[in-house]
Amino acid sequence: MNSRLRLPENAQTAATTIVTRPAFLAERVAQCRYFFFDPSVHSGAKLMIPCGGCERCSANYVVSRESFRYFALEYVAEGHGYFTCNGQTTALKPGILFGYAPGSSHVISTSAEQPLLKYFLDFSGPRARDIFRSLPLNEGGTAWIRQPHAIRDLFQQIVDAGQEPRYLSQKLCSSLFEVLLLRIEQNAMRPEEAKCRAFETYARASYELSTSFRTLRSTADLARKLKITPAYLARLFQRYANASPHKTLIGIKMAEAASLLVGTDASVTHAAAYVGFSDPYHFSRVFKSYYGSAPAHFRAHPRSSAARNRPGAAHAEVVVATQAKPTVVDNSTIQRRYS
Repeated sequence: MNSRLRLPENAQTAATTIVTRPAFLAERVAQCRYFFFDPSVHSGAKLMIPCGGCERCSANYVVSRESFRYFALEYVAEGHGYFTCNGQTTALKPGILFGYAPGSSHVISTSAEQPLLKYFLDFSGPRARDIFRSLPLNEGGTAWIRQPHAIRDLFQQIVDAGQEPRYLSQKLCSSLFEVLLLRIEQNAMRPEEAKCRAFETYARASYELSTSFRTLRSTADLARKLKITPAYLARLFQRYANASPHKTLIGIKMAEAASLLVGTDASVTHAAAYVGFSDPYHFSRVFKSYYGSAPAHFRAHPRSSAARNRPGAAHAEVVVATQAKPTVVDNSTIQRRYS
């Protein structure tokens, strides 16, 4: 892994002035994507995010610390592992949020068979302690998230913003972090609710949607994969996501396709095939129904097209730019790319 971070030559427009890789970052990662900000540049700010990123852990990943210099918030997107804090050990699964504070000893480890893919944000400043205390974490420092897509997307947006070499990057990261905190408050579950079998099934279904949406042709396929009935699957999504599984699946497919159309030179046919539509004409009809404009028009006018979407359009515009999943580019970096 490279020990130094490339930055634009113009320091005034750069996202950060730190070029040395911080020593506290884990070494045992298969792929990673980080951003760094120099806390001294905005030392008067009430909230700062000096570091954040996304890590796909190696099979032997273990982090053991007696303390940490920042407050930290991490989110499990894929894989399994364990988190020990305050004398309690919690099994990590997709959809679990966990955090730790300066002075708190903690251990993070991964399953060798299903390595963790996790996001993290380190924060500091005069507001940091109050923010951490307000987080809906249990005594072991963890929380289950009801709608994991919303949280994962916001973590991804913050990492994207942190890597942009622009003078507003740090301010943007801080603003998105405030939105993330509200989303966490909205979606954190009570411990007793998270432990019930119904939520465990919903969590598995949500994870399958987020990772297998390209090959899933219908929610009936998902129900068969989970060995439950389509009716029960619908009740689970209505209970925990306040939406049908079909609407959720279509939303993920359309957001991924929109991101492809806006962020790459992929054709409409390629975008359709990428999200599992064999018929590009059927894809175009579904896309227009979802966003209010045809794919070609959406590519030319993404903001105005998203704004004309049915209620919920504001969310749709955000997702367009961030729904893409990180994929492997090399052994040291995770970036967004489409094959």
